[in-house]
Amino acid sequence: MSCPSPRIDACPDVLTVPLSQSPGAIDKRQIAHSFSAAATTYDAFAALQRDAGRQLLATFQPMSDTAVIADVGCGTGWLTEHIRQLFPGAFLLGLDLAPGMLDYAALRRPHVAEGWIEADMESLPLADGCCDLLISNLAMQWLDQPLAWLVEAQRVLRPGGQLLCSTLLPGTLIELEECWQVADGLRYQSMDPNRAHSPTAHVNAFVGQSSLVEMAELAQLKGRITGYQDVRYYATVKAIMAELKGIGAHNLNGNRSPRMTGKGRLRAMLNHYESYRTQQGYPATYEVGLLTLSKASEPTVATGVNGLRRERNDAD
Repeated sequence: MSCPSPRIDACPDVLTVPLSQSPGAIDKRQIAHSFSAAATTYDAFAALQRDAGRQLLATFQPMSDTAVIADVGCGTGWLTEHIRQLFPGAFLLGLDLAPGMLDYAALRRPHVAEGWIEADMESLPLADGCCDLLISNLAMQWLDQPLAWLVEAQRVLRPGGQLLCSTLLPGTLIELEECWQVADGLRYQSMDPNRAHSPTAHVNAFVGQSSLVEMAELAQLKGRITGYQDVRYYATVKAIMAELKGIGAHNLNGNRSPRMTGKGRLRAMLNHYESYRTQQGYPATYEVGLLTLSKASEPTVATGVNGLRRERNDAD
């Protein structure tokens, strides 16, 4: 197998179907546009993503027979480059929904992958059983149907193939979410004292570990799902928001407010965030999930969730 150029739209024996345009609560076109726009600033702000990627790669032992690898949600190709160092002889592909990210990766890291391919995680343009290893770092949380991604991963993995995937869990950016809820509550109570705070979400909804265990079992993937907490501190709250913007991680939920955030609400949010301030600065909590899964060597029938181990309890 060979690919004619670093940025490709088709590759024999591996690619099979075009990018999915199926509708969902999360607008994939907006996700692609948001991350494409952040391609040139992403690496400068992506400390969390780099740390999660290192944790992900540390969860498994490289296999000598790993011949075909796909980095799904590769972004600028930072992790793809590290994968290449671990597997110098593998056929490596970088896939992402955002064409701007792929263009940046092809320009800055042209020799890292055999191809950089525009693709939807929920409908991979890959042939059945073509991959020995799938890796996806902090991309799954943007999906409308996470189970569809796991089913696709199971489909494209060869028997015995592995999936390494990280995602964000409930409790991520809990400080920011609570402060926005307070700001929304103040706004609506001033309009109607008997009305509860706005249901508008300012932080994306995340799937919990229990649900991930069930989804993995439904997709007939075995292994374990672990979680860890990463609390980061910033000099200002605006620095937190600037980092989120710098990596393209805007709130893309379907129930986000279509209006611009008013200065009064922003001020109320910032004022409430003061209650979280410590000597280290303003905290931003990230709950990170690590999925280390594999496809059975022989076809199996799902029988329940007992085939997966879950470490560290959480509420879905």
